[in-house]
Amino acid sequence: MGLFGGLLGWDADDERLPDSARALAEAGVALRIETVDVGDPHPNTYRLTLNSSREQHSLIAVSTGGGMMEVIALDGVALHMDGGYHETLVWLPKGIEPHFDADEVIRHELAEVTLWQVKASQFASTSDLIPISLKRLSPVLPVPSRKDIELPFRSCAQMLTYDGTRQTPLWRLAVEYERARGNFSEAEVLARMTQIVRILRKSIQSGIAGTQYDDRVLGQQSGRFLERMNRGELLDGGALNRIVLYVTAMMEVKSSMGVIVAAPTAGACAALPGP
Repeated sequence: MGLFGGLLGWDADDERLPDSARALAEAGVALRIETVDVGDPHPNTYRLTLNSSREQHSLIAVSTGGGMMEVIALDGVALHMDGGYHETLVWLPKGIEPHFDADEVIRHELAEVTLWQVKASQFASTSDLIPISLKRLSPVLPVPSRKDIELPFRSCAQMLTYDGTRQTPLWRLAVEYERARGNFSEAEVLARMTQIVRILRKSIQSGIAGTQYDDRVLGQQSGRFLERMNRGELLDGGALNRIVLYVTAMMEVKSSMGVIVAAPTAGACAALPGP
């Protein structure tokens, strides 16, 4: 679903993702999937070949968990793209030395041309060039990458040293970290946090309302759990019963391919919203 949604240009929280295979076919994209052993060291390696009437490109990407990915090769050229930058890829004849205003410019020498990989907070200007080919890849990570990041701390130990005796609430320290990491304002950080909480709440509500998916072991149970809890038919577990309800509802949404927040991972997505 992630691959299909990416080819369709959908975001990761698009509720249409479970139906992405049908949408891809309706978009006129012919698809063939092969599971082969080519000796890749990482078990979650994807090799994509994309063809159109005008051109063909291939890439190798690795799924690293928690919704993260890394492109490690493009058209046979080893490189690195993790979805944090606006990536501008420019194929130029050999001998041309362009100038780009960017965080990083990487030169890849091919047999007959040079591939320039430009990483920046926005797409590089190519108005003064006549490229053989030009591709612009938008970032997919919610927090963009940038060079020379100065963070207030990088570990729990550093956070405690940084805060000293001030006893700043953890959420305040989280806001301060995210402001520095993403170059956001406090309002932007809080807005993103609020959106995450809204997704979590909506996931729990949809889980309790009922989910269905043919290819899973257990059917929906959280709705019946809530009914029995409201009728007083469960052991009095106090807040624990409510936690069990939320965890079960969230995991049922995950197993039905619904929208979740994959934190800390997709498999443990109920660890945060449960309590």
